[in-house]
Parts: sequence; C-alpha cells; structure tokens
Amino acid sequence: GTGQNCANLRAQADSNAMGSRDVLRMTITIWLFFRGDLCECFDPLHWKPLASFPLAKCLDGSTAGYYQRLNTSSTRLVVYLQGGGFCVGAADCVARSKTVFGSSLNYTEWLPAGFHDTNGITSTDPTQNPDFFADSLVFVPYCSGDNHAGTLQGAINLGAGPLFFSGHHIVDSVFQDLISLIPSITELIFGGTSAGALGVLANMERIQSVLPSTRISGLLNGGFFINGSTPFPVYAGQPPPQQTLISALEIMSTIWRANVGSACAAAHPTMPGACMVGSFAYPFVQQRVFWAQAVYDTVQVFDVNLAPNNMSSPFVLKYTDEYGAYFDTVFAPLFNYTDNGIFEVSCLTHVIDWTGMTIAGETLQQAFGRWYFRRSPVVHVAAERSRTPCNPWCAIGTCPATTGGAAIDADSDGRGLTSEQLRLVAGVSIAGFVVVMVGVILLVVVTRRNKRRRASNVSAHASLLL
Repeated sequence: GTGQNCANLRAQADSNAMGSRDVLRMTITIWLFFRGDLCECFDPLHWKPLASFPLAKCLDGSTAGYYQRLNTSSTRLVVYLQGGGFCVGAADCVARSKTVFGSSLNYTEWLPAGFHDTNGITSTDPTQNPDFFADSLVFVPYCSGDNHAGTLQGAINLGAGPLFFSGHHIVDSVFQDLISLIPSITELIFGGTSAGALGVLANMERIQSVLPSTRISGLLNGGFFINGSTPFPVYAGQPPPQQTLISALEIMSTIWRANVGSACAAAHPTMPGACMVGSFAYPFVQQRVFWAQAVYDTVQVFDVNLAPNNMSSPFVLKYTDEYGAYFDTVFAPLFNYTDNGIFEVSCLTHVIDWTGMTIAGETLQQAFGRWYFRRSPVVHVAAERSRTPCNPWCAIGTCPATTGGAAIDADSDGRGLTSEQLRLVAGVSIAGFVVVMVGVILLVVVTRRNKRRRASNVSAHASLLL
C-alpha cells in the first residue's frame, strides 16, 4: 500500500462538494505535497509478475504480469487493459511474440510515463488524473495477441513455433492476485483501449462473478468496432477484400478458444468472434459503461476497410464521410442506454486522448469524472457531431479543411444543452486553470527541494513491493 498519507488525501478529496471538487482536490494535493507527505502517492506503477499463476503466459511463453501502485486504504480499484490489435495467422503471431506485444522479457521495472497519453486514468499525476490518482491503479500490458480473451492452457503450434493464447487467463489471474492484496474492493473501474476495450467486453461477465458485491463500471476507449460498412475497394469498384474483421475474428477466436460473455455467445452461437465486436456485444453488458469513441476511427477506416490514408483526395474524403454516417446509425442505439456515458468525437483518430481532444471545452478526463461521480445528475451523455472528419475541435492536424461541429449533451428526459451550457455544467473555469498552473509551479519547486528524499523513498518502496 502507499500508506496513511495517501489514504488521507483520498478521504479529503472525496469529501469535496461536486461543483468545486477538481479545484479543491488540486489545492489539497499541492498543500500536502508542499509538506513533503505525498512522495509515495506519486510513484509510477511498478511491475509485478504473475509467477504464481502458471496459466498467465505471454504469446512466447514468458510470464505475464501487471503494473500496479496499490493503496490498500482505498476501496476503489482501477484496472486498465492495454490495446494493440490482434495477430492473424502463424507468421504474424510468431513475429508478434518477439515484440513487447507478445513477450514480457523486455518489460521495464516501472511503467513508462508515455503510457498515460491515452491510458491516463492509471496516472499517479494529480494534474492528469485528479479523480483517481490516489486509488489503487493497475495497468495490464498486452502480450497475448488475442484481445485478452484466449483460454488455451498450453502451447499451440500453428506451423511456425509454439504460441500461448492466454489473454483471459492473464486477466483472471490479475484479479485473483489483486483480491489477495486489497482487503475490500467496493468499486472497480474496468477499462481498456482498442483491443483492451474488447478485452473488457470479453471479460466483464467473469470479473463480475469474481467480485459479485463490487460496483463495476467500464471505460471503453476506441473499442466500438462495427460490422457491415462497405470496404473501400468495393466502394471504388474493385474486388472485395478476402478477409473482413468478423471473418478474421471468427478464425482466430476459434484458435484462441476465446472467452466471451455467455449471453452474447448464446445469442450468436455460430459467430463467437462477433461477441468481441462492440456493435454485437453492447446489448449484453449489464454494467454501467462509458464509451469514448471516434466516428472516423482510423483503424476501421484505413486498416479494416482498406481506405488510402489520404484526406487530400476528395474521393477518399467522401468515402470517409459516408463511413461516418453509417457508423452513426450503428452507434445511435447506445444513446438509449440512459445510465451509460458517451464521448463521441467526429475526429479522424483511433483512440481519444485522456486530456487532449475536447467537446465544447471538456476533455475525456473531465467528462468521465462527471459521469462516474454523477456530479451533474441531469447530464449524462456528451456527444459532438460533424459530418466530416475535418473537425477543428480535434486539433490533430490530419485534414486540410474545417467545417466545425455541434455539441449535444442530452439528459435523461431527452432535452439538449447548448455548448455554453455544457461548459458551465462541466465546471471549466479560469479560476480552476489558475489554481492548476500555480500548483504545477509549486510541484516543480518542491520536487527539486525533495529530490534526495524522494530517491531514498522510492528505493525503499520498490523493495517493499518486491
């Protein structure tokens, strides 16, 4: 655990009133850190191998594990699954097994800071993750190549060497290990990016059975893959591709013996791979879920549907725009799930940066916190629409033209809020910005003052974790 000081911060931060919570939390954090009491709260996540769990193996057979910074005084746990696609066929999977997406042999002792760009909910930095930085944080690196869903109990040889597809066993082992380390888990945020989001969909039912009394909420970033959109070659009058996303998942999920939710599997008995696709799986998810999704998902537009990555081409731009229109028709039913949250951006990207892209001035970090803690009870859905991937709010520089967009923030009665009202509801203020900037300056000053003390504390803490 991280000690009583971190627990005190958690209690004080959670006691803040809804409207001023972020600003007050930052003030408390700055004050306690200035006293030198919070060194351990800001430690990065530390590697913990699953050596006691023989089924938790990476693609190459090396021992899987997870990165963690636990606070045993907190009853809230955040577990986030890394993304990174899946391998198809023997050659692809063997090649993958020689990388960090198939082997743990080159994992570092501490989780690199760069992993928090899109996985910011596992950051221990209060300026990046003000709501959850003092909770127990876990990041599960993706080394199984099977959307975190494989259930093989030994190696399989596809013709190019032995491979272990054990993603589900890894996830299951992570939770079994955590249960032995954390006395009480009353809240779980189970999230993932891309293939990690698909892993959440595949494992949610199992994890709820392991933690039957725990309130589980999902955070799925870039995980709503769809079926039925027109591949670019067909759109351009060319022969269709030999393989689709669904057909590839059907082949590989059979090899993996993929674990999926039982209700979805029963509804699609001849298509087990479909239950790892958001458009098939979402009706069967029983937990609250927050969807962070780009309409113009680059993986689906360019990799799945094989469109050229050339937005300067009017033909490609027209195709991408029509893809987005089809995506919206498939995604629209999610707005009927009134307890879920949605952060849907009309951007040409795959995943949503935790503190980057905004909807009417609100980041994913702010929107998720607002939804999770029900800070604005009336408002539960944020969506931004633009009938083009070239959207100035995206700020990712992928398109030559801009046409703008409109913010929609619907409440449970179906009413809409304007962009200005959304800004007010989100609590984005100049005062808060000033406090944050002052806090950053103080953190830099105090960090330098405590440099020697932090070095010895980190060393002692690492020994304790090991």
